[in-house]
Amino acid sequence: MTTLVVTPFLNEFKGNNTMANDLLTTLRHNMKEKHIDALYVPTADPHQTEYVGEHYQTRTFLTGFTGSAGTAVVTENDALLWTDGRYFIQAEREIEPAGFSLMKMATPGYPTVIEWLTQHMPEEATLAFNGQLLSQRQYESLETALKSKKIKLVSDDSLLESLWADRPALPKSRVFTHDIEFAGQTVKEKLDALRERMKDVDGTLLSSLNNIGWLFNFRGGDLQHDPIAYAYSLITKDNAILYLDPAKYDKAFSTDLEENGVTLKPYEAIWDDAKSIEGKMILDKATTSRALYEAFGQVEKVDRPEPVFLQKASLLAIEEENTRDAWLEDGVALVRFFRWLEAHVKDGKETEITASDELSELRKKGRHFLKDSFDTISAYADNAAMMHYKAAEETAKTLKPEGLYLIDSGGHYLSGTTDITRTVALGKPTDKERRDYTLVLKSHINLATAVFLHGMTGHYLDVLARQPLWKHHIDYKSGTGHAIGYLGGVHEGPQRISTVHIPVKLEENMVITIEPGIYREGEHGIRLENVYIVKEDGKAGTDRFMRFDCLSFVPFDRSLIDVSLLSDDELTWLNEYHADVYAKLSPRLSEEETAWLKKATEALGRS
Repeated sequence: MTTLVVTPFLNEFKGNNTMANDLLTTLRHNMKEKHIDALYVPTADPHQTEYVGEHYQTRTFLTGFTGSAGTAVVTENDALLWTDGRYFIQAEREIEPAGFSLMKMATPGYPTVIEWLTQHMPEEATLAFNGQLLSQRQYESLETALKSKKIKLVSDDSLLESLWADRPALPKSRVFTHDIEFAGQTVKEKLDALRERMKDVDGTLLSSLNNIGWLFNFRGGDLQHDPIAYAYSLITKDNAILYLDPAKYDKAFSTDLEENGVTLKPYEAIWDDAKSIEGKMILDKATTSRALYEAFGQVEKVDRPEPVFLQKASLLAIEEENTRDAWLEDGVALVRFFRWLEAHVKDGKETEITASDELSELRKKGRHFLKDSFDTISAYADNAAMMHYKAAEETAKTLKPEGLYLIDSGGHYLSGTTDITRTVALGKPTDKERRDYTLVLKSHINLATAVFLHGMTGHYLDVLARQPLWKHHIDYKSGTGHAIGYLGGVHEGPQRISTVHIPVKLEENMVITIEPGIYREGEHGIRLENVYIVKEDGKAGTDRFMRFDCLSFVPFDRSLIDVSLLSDDELTWLNEYHADVYAKLSPRLSEEETAWLKKATEALGRS
């Protein structure tokens, strides 16, 4: 096999046409030697983690695309990248130097990955993939779709990886115990509750890193933002095994877990244990890799979501109490940030990057703060039209006293995880900016004030956020809301609000975002995001009704609100929300900050 030494990981590779062409040429040569007709490269690690660590960013290495979601396919004549609407603009800019073409997901005229493979792969061809990076569910989807053409699926974890000479090593960051004052339950109590949920089976495999960290009351630092560590777990009626690199913990950590009925084994030991375990086991096809799923050769496999997902989806009482406090700490940081922004934007010295850095520094002052919960989206003017834009030195705009500025950010606190978006005017807004902003606000309020029958999923509610925009023939190409972990992933499951049907009911104490938006390429982007917790609203006979209770408290930009477009109920909601913002945050602010907040939350009336 011909080997091309490619270094380093991102910056020098991206934008170097010679390097890109050499990589594709060598990869195709190696594919031909192995009689492989196509290579399928998802964005994934062995645990199907949303934000993939550097060690597993093979898709980025291959394509140059730095977004968090996408799938690449390479054949003898084609190099294609599929990604969703959040990244269309960004992806087109990044993949062209690497020799790739963009395939727009959920867009008329563009086939899905599977449709394209079905149409373009010849009979009895061979499709290769890395078995540790492809979930069992993804594998079965490919297998079913390509069966009629007798396509052979082959797991090969070295075809692309062998070309990555300076591939980052797996991290060795230390884990820490999430103390009981924050966790709310001991590991033993959580294990007992978990076993109650799976009485009809003999055990379960856990691959989801957020589930594992929550269940065993620890967090890690293997990824830049997610507080997780690479691990597996096997839970049976009598045993609980945590597979974790011994270099990541000390004696006190292992003693504490052993006292809670947990056995610790090295991370790699899962592979041998998988071959020997027997019985009826839950193996979630969505989170279990194809390679590991195959390793469980002797068990009766039950495809069911990891039971920890629902166990942790509804906050415990202590988790809710802590989360509310984390949100107030976060609100204080954001009030200070917007006050700073208002004072400094006129100087013409601040950029998208310096503004983002300022907010990070302000968050660090918050009680129990650990780190940012994701890469801040600090986007000015037309950059905000890219939903998941990340400012870089070559793209960062200087902020001016005009136009709109969007900032989507969050923090990890020992007491919880936050994620919030605000869009503000840096000067006098135009009528179009005010109209778009107010329409997004109406969309937000329409869903935030919903009362709905218990048993509904987020899919049934999604239209409530879109309807005020659809009336004006406007849509946004993303979901409306996602779950947020408790000191966990900022985009955790299982609950969502989306046009895509996900069969997870919204239960009491589940946390969900509401974040509609308008994105006008070449002009501006507007997103308004708050986070809510589901609560019971009341009962009528056998019917139970639910509502959303707000957790996040940060002012909306009054200068961007066209009151004439708001109904009386919407205006009342807005003024009551702003009154709550002032009441909750002012006790934590200085006299000058309180004065600023009072002005920012003044009630709006009809002119």
